[in-house]
Amino acid sequence: MRNHKLPVALLMLAAALPALAGPKLTAEQVLDKHVAATGGRAAYERIKSTVTKATAKLAAQGIGGPMEIYAKYPNKMLTVQTLSGIGETRQGYDGKVAWSRDPLQGLRKLSGPEAELVARGAVFNTQLNWRKAFPKVAMLPDKKINGAACYVVKLVPEVGKPLLQYFDQKTFYMVRMDMTFEGPQGKMAIETTIGDYRPVDGVKVPFSMRQKIGGAAEMVVTLNSVKNNVPIDDALFAMPNK
Repeated sequence: MRNHKLPVALLMLAAALPALAGPKLTAEQVLDKHVAATGGRAAYERIKSTVTKATAKLAAQGIGGPMEIYAKYPNKMLTVQTLSGIGETRQGYDGKVAWSRDPLQGLRKLSGPEAELVARGAVFNTQLNWRKAFPKVAMLPDKKINGAACYVVKLVPEVGKPLLQYFDQKTFYMVRMDMTFEGPQGKMAIETTIGDYRPVDGVKVPFSMRQKIGGAAEMVVTLNSVKNNVPIDDALFAMPNK
């Protein structure tokens, strides 16, 4: 009889394992843990403006150039990118109007999903204030990214396509982000691999981003410097006259 009790005991232990593992994390909990892992709410809240300087390269095309990103609380942003042989592209949001100026299409006031995408990107400290951009979030099945098990969070905006964020289950760092860009040329899938986190004023910032754009191009963005709480005139974000 003693030999029959051992399998029964093992079955009881196996049945108890899911309970011992504890409840699964919700999407909100994963996002909160990401904030905690990268510096914490207090550290994020101390930052009210950021000036980022970077280098962008389209390796296959052999072109690249400098990039500057100006961001200011609560929802102002300007991105200036210069690519050799193409010229300068500017994209901004002043809290109300989204706009773009590039060598191919000139100056445009953005509307529809394109404007909504820029407005969401302008939400300051999106990691902390994601609710201002995405009213709904949900967990998707776990996925391995470069061999690491990751939580997958789906963030759903009011207008436009959902955003997927992948978080390493050990560090809670974001390691990938998938989105759909909607512009004059149609919809384009963008997959961004994120890494090289470094502390800046108490917040860990990814200094390396590799974007696969529509399966046709790959852009590598490397941050050179990040300066916080720099005075920025609101006029910088306004749509220019020409």
